[in-house]
Amino acid sequence: MERYIDDLYRQELSGIPLAAWQRLLSLFIEDQTEDRINRALDRMAREYAQNRPQLSTEAIAGIKARLAEIVTLLGNE
Repeated sequence: MERYIDDLYRQELSGIPLAAWQRLLSLFIEDQTEDRINRALDRMAREYAQNRPQLSTEAIAGIKARLAEIVTLLGNE
């Protein structure tokens, strides 16, 4: 069963592994503050940058900006 779950989370939706989607969407629980969400997004961007050192500073900034856009969109719901 564990292998099945691992394989499932490696599958992609819009080119992004389901595990990454789950991690991102889990930030948006009711009692989460905007500051905590922003810190978590910063941490995720840093971790991604460490795992993908070939990305430029501009690309990392773009990822962070897109994640912030998602936060804004979800905040308006």
